Amino acid sequence: MIKTNELIKRILVAIIGVPIIVLLSLYGKILFLLLITGIMIISLGEFHSFTSVKNKILYTIIGIITILLINLDVYSYFGVHVPILLTMMVICIIFVELFSTKNNSLINSSIPLLGTVYILFFTYFIEIRENIFSDIQPYSYGGLFILYIFITLWTFDISAYFLGSIWGKHTLFARISPGKTWEGTIGGIIIALPVAVIINHYMNINLSIYLCLGFSLIVCLTAQLSDLVESMFKRNSHIKDSSKILPGHGGIFDRFDGFYLVAPISYLFIKIFI
Repeated sequence: MIKTNELIKRILVAIIGVPIIVLLSLYGKILFLLLITGIMIISLGEFHSFTSVKNKILYTIIGIITILLINLDVYSYFGVHVPILLTMMVICIIFVELFSTKNNSLINSSIPLLGTVYILFFTYFIEIRENIFSDIQPYSYGGLFILYIFITLWTFDISAYFLGSIWGKHTLFARISPGKTWEGTIGGIIIALPVAVIINHYMNINLSIYLCLGFSLIVCLTAQLSDLVESMFKRNSHIKDSSKILPGHGGIFDRFDGFYLVAPISYLFIKIFI
């Protein structure tokens, strides 16, 4: 059942947050870069806050510097220096553990490496917004395509939440997230696909009907998988929310949990099919 208080909090956060994301996505440039980077940095801090890794402050600093440099590189230089920056991050993490007096160095170095790389998937949204269409479409097209992805994802997420809360009986993945159901997931997809087709038409995304449906289905399925991945991280740490920063939603990492795998998958789909 849907809790009224939680629902009101979710709606209020959406009323404030969604217009900001829409406007910054359409505008692009440095403001969109700041939006994506801010989401990533806060998510990284939340990730480290609920893990058992030692040297959290050092690893958070290394992760933040890596995020800043990689996002700036993707924004300004099409990501040509990303391999070097990732290599430097790995070396820094190894050196921290090498000179650390903490035990379990393998786990302590693996957790921040996984967390930072996973959160860096979000950088693909900068690539999609700013770079990938630059030679074939007007600059505004990248913003419209980002909104196409976001609205499809939001529609799926909201529909799955409501339908699962009302009619959900069969658990999708009980071991990881007992609240998610097959009814919610399938219902979310059924509602999200026609919405995506409407957006594709009226926002002039200009995908064929087959590409639109195929891409939107992939977005929905990947978002559900990405959501389960974050739930797995939290369940391993025995927590419900990554933080309490967003009333009714938990943390930033919680609110954007479905986005992290959608970003690279969307990039790959665009590169292959568009």
